Amino acid sequence: MVGKSLRAFGRKEIWSWPLFWFALPVYFLLSFFFDVFLAQSWKIEWLWIAIISYAAVTALGIAVKFFIVDRFFKNRNASLINLFAIAVIGALKNVLVGELSIFFGLVESADWLFRVYGGAGLAIGVLMGFVYILGSRVDHNASMAQLESARERLITHRSQAESMLLAERQSLLKQARQVLLPRLEQIREALSSSVQRVATIEALRDLIQNQVRPLSESLSSAAQTLTVAEPPKGPKKPQARMLQNSFLIKPLIRPGSMFLLFMAGNWFLTFIILGIDAAIWSLVYSLASWAVIIAVKAMIPASFKVKRGPGIGLLVLIGFAAANPTYWPLKEFSHNLEQDLLLLLVVLNVIFCVVGFAYSRSFEIDRIEAVNQMQRDNDSLAREVALFEQQMWIARRNWSFVVHGTVQAALTAAITRLSSGEELEQYQVDMAMQDLNRAKEALSKTPEIDVDLGVALPNLASTWDGICQVKFQISERATRALQRDASARMCVNEICKEAVSNAVRHGEATEVLVEIDRDANELLVLKISNNGRLLDAKIRNGVGSAMFDELTLSWSLTNNRATVRVDLDALLPISVIAAGKF
Repeated sequence: MVGKSLRAFGRKEIWSWPLFWFALPVYFLLSFFFDVFLAQSWKIEWLWIAIISYAAVTALGIAVKFFIVDRFFKNRNASLINLFAIAVIGALKNVLVGELSIFFGLVESADWLFRVYGGAGLAIGVLMGFVYILGSRVDHNASMAQLESARERLITHRSQAESMLLAERQSLLKQARQVLLPRLEQIREALSSSVQRVATIEALRDLIQNQVRPLSESLSSAAQTLTVAEPPKGPKKPQARMLQNSFLIKPLIRPGSMFLLFMAGNWFLTFIILGIDAAIWSLVYSLASWAVIIAVKAMIPASFKVKRGPGIGLLVLIGFAAANPTYWPLKEFSHNLEQDLLLLLVVLNVIFCVVGFAYSRSFEIDRIEAVNQMQRDNDSLAREVALFEQQMWIARRNWSFVVHGTVQAALTAAITRLSSGEELEQYQVDMAMQDLNRAKEALSKTPEIDVDLGVALPNLASTWDGICQVKFQISERATRALQRDASARMCVNEICKEAVSNAVRHGEATEVLVEIDRDANELLVLKISNNGRLLDAKIRNGVGSAMFDELTLSWSLTNNRATVRVDLDALLPISVIAAGKF
């Protein structure tokens, strides 16, 4: 608790205009009550003294912020520095008030020691009130601003992702056509006009070597990452609220949190008004008032809910009731009406603590709700980003399969037919022409390649048969999701192939277990463990790591010391679930 409080006092946001406006009425009211009202010195010079002294310490505070806090404590907590600096500034202000009051002839002398520690104590008290009561408002507004930004970014992403994916697919189609189709057309024309067969074969080989294969490698490289435009400028500024429209009142009464400020405020005010003897007794009476607050909170039902207006009134009433055990006994120390009236400041202090800390707690509740909502929005955004990058990767991968598989196979078949003999029959030329037409047709439309995991995964296991035993365990929930999501099937297949290959090549694994499940957050959970060599601490990220980055929401590769295995854990978003299809 102490550590948390110190961290709160060490925030850089303390040195801000909200502190200026928070302290302004406190200092001016106390100056009025103690310098003017209590001393019955109704002279305009007190106003000038208040303005001059407050302006001076404001300038000093700005200098401390820029030349000390920002420069030397920019990246770490500055709790003790903040407290010390505030105490010094408060002491200097009170000393300056004393000097000015002597200069204007309002007093003949001043108790300088009292002004030093009184000013320092008051400044620390003001800082405590600001941090404990308005500090949560700073956190609240920061959280709300982040939440607003996350929402705007999510909306912007949703509006752009589909068009970006479409543009990428069109770009891939255009790239494949521009690179390969003109050469294919030239070769078809040469073949149909009975140009020398050797020249045609060389042209086909050149096409495969210098254009098909480089294009295939280019298409199989990492898909572009998501680059979403910045959200519109000037989002709506979150509005601060004095409590909720309707709220549970019991959690907002915070006797434990207010204790220090509550006791210190009562002691300080009593000391200035009535002296040290009364101040000591004020601590005893304040404990009685504090006990009243605890008792009232205990009697309030946990489910008791009130609207904002009546709730504020009830909080004020609780503070007023709690102040009575302190106010009436202290009146016995009073000597005149002015002191009786000034003792009402003790009542105001108790009410201020009850209402102020309720206000602070309401902002804390709002902040927690905002952070939770922001996390949900960020999770949703992360899933959509991952799904988008999956689609981009799959689009390139599909084109790579077409160029590397269908197109290259068709061209290789044409070369084989044209190389089958010295003299070619017309049917052989026609079949070679059909091969070229098949390649052209494959390049004429965006490819959609599906993966049947019921075939692909057993084939993967059989590929490594005799070298590494590959087993699969897929839950029913994961199976249902994979049956409905073609993109997820391709991603799972590619990840499994890469993981098994890496386990064998880099770790000399002889056993790989692939477990696929679907968690409560509707994500596919992949766990691929192998019995190969444990990971080297200096492992480097390669092509496989880049692919995992693009296909998964998150992934990790770790040594499991308990099982002496290497574990790949990955989370994959499922597009049909994200779209609300099941």
